[in-house]
Amino acid sequence: MLSKCDLPPAEEVDRVAEWSENPEALENAIEEKLSGTGRLLSRDMMHAIYRLGLDFLLNPVSAKTNEGMINLNAALERILTGGEKFTP
Repeated sequence: MLSKCDLPPAEEVDRVAEWSENPEALENAIEEKLSGTGRLLSRDMMHAIYRLGLDFLLNPVSAKTNEGMINLNAALERILTGGEKFTP
């Protein structure tokens, strides 16, 4: 989940969400925006995540605007109930 998506401009949220879909875009952003130890650590962490097969999509969520709450609920149901619809 990408929380507080109501704070940055929509273009920034879209760009960050794209990083979870496109490892090359994330690597390019790391190379362009970071330097020194931050760059090295971020690059190594990114490579470790992909080597472990932990690919995932970021879903923008905002409690303030309720954006993405349906997707958040669906993701939690998949995780906590094995995909079955939860009804109290």
